[in-house]
Amino acid sequence: MKKNLSLGFLLLGSTSVWAAPVCDHVNFLVTKMNLHSANIANAETTRTIEGGPYQRQEMGHCQDWKCDVVSVNHFNQIRYPDHPDADEYGYVEVPDVDPVEEMESLIETQRAYEALVSDERASASLCRNSSGE
Repeated sequence: MKKNLSLGFLLLGSTSVWAAPVCDHVNFLVTKMNLHSANIANAETTRTIEGGPYQRQEMGHCQDWKCDVVSVNHFNQIRYPDHPDADEYGYVEVPDVDPVEEMESLIETQRAYEALVSDERASASLCRNSSGE
């Protein structure tokens, strides 16, 4: 299943033209952090409103910081005969989500976000100081 995700950008007054690519990058990183968070939160979800286990979300094709969100339709089976979603053989389909790997990617993305925001604050400060504001 493919969802189109439109990442907008913020207008920052007189610096809106300069900030548009940066804001797109920030929105990209925020979306990526949200996907990793959702994957971690649903790592053991065996039944969704749509039916079946949760489908891991990831970034699909990206162009100019605008990306598709793709649902990965792959599951693992574990033996758990007492589970309400177990089949006749006692197996349950669970999402193919590795919480440790998702957390690692979340932390990496969060650090990239923090570095970008920090760099942009420093750049904005330099621009203000050099223009005499």
